[in-house]
This record gives sequence, structure tokens and C-alpha cells, in this order.
Amino acid sequence: MTEASFPCPAAGLPPRPDRRLALRLLAAGAAGALVLEVSLLAGCSGSAPPGPAVVTVPLADLPEGKRVVVQLGSTPVELRRTGETIVARSLLCTHQGCVVAWQEEIQQYKCPCQGAWFDINGQVVAGPTTKPLLEFPVTLVENAVRVTEQGQLP
Repeated sequence: MTEASFPCPAAGLPPRPDRRLALRLLAAGAAGALVLEVSLLAGCSGSAPPGPAVVTVPLADLPEGKRVVVQLGSTPVELRRTGETIVARSLLCTHQGCVVAWQEEIQQYKCPCQGAWFDINGQVVAGPTTKPLLEFPVTLVENAVRVTEQGQLP
């Protein structure tokens, strides 16, 4: 066999068709993986249209110890009343923005995407996140609670 029987792009010969096919398949696979990743992340952040930047809820709609979820901008926010205290807490995990779910039987929030856990006060129990759930300012206005979008760490 001579050296000329092996195509070589450096020698001015076209690349072998199986190499082109392999490169096309690799590019298509990478594009498919990107589309899948984007769609998975979009599912975490939710697809609900944004709500108002300020939400007002009558105190009568916030019974003691119950959890009420409202939409504040693009963030689902849980309101919880304990005695005279009302807390407004984001339900978005601080790792990738997935919506956490309250687990009544163990009194913790769980992130379905990465497995993070938060205690009843929104503090991290288990990672991968290291930041607690955001809290929002709450103002009492007559017989109602007003929540605004300026979230902050507790």
C-alpha cells in the first residue's frame, strides 16, 4: 500500500465521507442535548405568566397555620400566618429556580430538581444549594397583607 491510498486533508485530498458523517452526527447530538437542557431548565422555572409586582391578601384568607400561595411577578410566594407573624417566602429553589414543595409530614420544603431540602423557616437543610429561600416584605394595610417584589435573604 502506498501513502497516496490514505486520504489526507493536509495533502489537498477531501476528507473521508465517514468522517463527515461522524462530524454531522456529533453536531446533531450536541444540538439535541442543548435543546433538551433548555427545555428541562424551562420546566424548572415554570411557565406561568408573571403576576402583579404587589399582592394584597385579606387577613380573613390567611387562617392561622395555613399556607396560601400567591403569584408575585414571576415568583410563586407562600404566605404563612403564625400568631401575629406573617411570612412571605419564595417557593423558588435558590439553586436553579425550580419550585419547591412543602412536605407536611416532615415539615420541610423539597426541591424536585436537584434534591435540596429547606426547613420550615426556609433555611438550607441539604444542598446542593447554600442559600435559604428568599423572603418578601410584608405590610399590614387595614385588614389585609401586602407583599412586594423586593425579595431578600432572611
